[in-house]
Amino acid sequence: EFNVGKDLPYLGVPLKDLPLKSGLLLAGIVRRNGKIVIPSGGDMLEPMDDVIVVTTDTTMQDIYDIFQ
Repeated sequence: EFNVGKDLPYLGVPLKDLPLKSGLLLAGIVRRNGKIVIPSGGDMLEPMDDVIVVTTDTTMQDIYDIFQ
């Protein structure tokens, strides 16, 4: 699970357009108001979201590691 900071360059970009690394799944987004979103391609990351990532890659340390 990673927190989305206010300086992430991909804020407001639909998930389907993000340059995500292969081998991972964005399984959920928890909005800052506590609302849980099961994401689809049209959803976007917002500041202070928590993003739930499923992957076998154990080297990921922060939100930036999910991008190519």
